[in-house]
Amino acid sequence: MRKTVTKFGLAIRAARLERALSQEDVADSAGVSKAFVSRLEISSVPDVSMVTVVAIANALQLDPIAMLKLTRPGDLKVWQSLTGGAR
Repeated sequence: MRKTVTKFGLAIRAARLERALSQEDVADSAGVSKAFVSRLEISSVPDVSMVTVVAIANALQLDPIAMLKLTRPGDLKVWQSLTGGAR
């Protein structure tokens, strides 16, 4: 699990910096705390919910499916069943 969370953390940090957003900007848009975004970026959060992954992906205008693949592959199947197999 640690390896996939690291990939997720690196991906959200890179996307945030590319878009010139602060951690606070992402946190406000995703409905989480700035401290949580910071911990995600340095991979100190061992488990991230599907809802949170999707919220952060949306805040960064990233594909939620791609982000789910980086965090919890099992959640990808759940997401696809909820969205009728979209993406």
